[in-house]
Amino acid sequence: MKIREINVDNMVEFLNSRDYSIVQLKGMPPLIRTGYKDFREHTMAMIEYFFDEYTEVSFIKERAPMGAPTFIKKDIIQKPLRNLNELSFYSFYPNIILNLYIQGEVEFSIKEHAELFSFMVKELVEIEKHPDITTDSKHLLRFMKNYLYGASNIESHIIKLGISNIEKIVPYYQDTLQELFDTHPNVIYLDVDIIYYHPDDRYDVEGFIKKLDLPYGIKEDINGFFLAKKRYIADIDGDIIVRGCNDPRKPGYRKNPPKFAAVETGLKLLEDMQMTRKLNKLICLSQTK
Repeated sequence: MKIREINVDNMVEFLNSRDYSIVQLKGMPPLIRTGYKDFREHTMAMIEYFFDEYTEVSFIKERAPMGAPTFIKKDIIQKPLRNLNELSFYSFYPNIILNLYIQGEVEFSIKEHAELFSFMVKELVEIEKHPDITTDSKHLLRFMKNYLYGASNIESHIIKLGISNIEKIVPYYQDTLQELFDTHPNVIYLDVDIIYYHPDDRYDVEGFIKKLDLPYGIKEDINGFFLAKKRYIADIDGDIIVRGCNDPRKPGYRKNPPKFAAVETGLKLLEDMQMTRKLNKLICLSQTK
């Protein structure tokens, strides 16, 4: 029986009551062991906070592939690119789990967990916007939401908290994203939950991925410099980010291996492109006055 209504106020009250810090998670070397321990402790506490009893279901757990290949067009490597779009999926695996659950393809080991998990995924933005929520509580919310797939992929007769049929999660998206990359020459980089592409009316990336029925957002007018799979630099909304490589701008910078040494060149190119963009905007403004 439910003892508290599942709403934003009560979820924030629960999260704030937990003794949790993001430092906890970052300091864990064996995530398989310690990560699951934290996941189970906080998730079971959440279930017991909202329900005075719960129903457990037994099923055989199978191991599943963790993720899918990353795709990158070879002819764009180490070349500065302008005017890209970035399409990123929101809560990629959690939303796939929910879709499969609604379709009856996966089952939660604790039935009440399904209701709470669904609320966390669907109301993530509203929960995080709550005026009383702490920074650590936001991290805890995302940890309990995102760790479910990993927790379900741990083989142990002791571990009960998770979902069934996790081998269906990667096939949910893999063929679609493979086909997107193969048939849309404007897609230059694809890493499961993020896609970089040149806007092109002939190849509608947004229309193609809608068949996945997953929420997403698009950012436009991005400059990028791609070194390899999972390693690139991007100027997004005026903020230059370095992914997968050591960032030369940060304290304690250690030089990247020779294979990725071009990160310094790429960073300088994007900084120059960013400055040029700013100057062009200033010129346009001055001409309109």
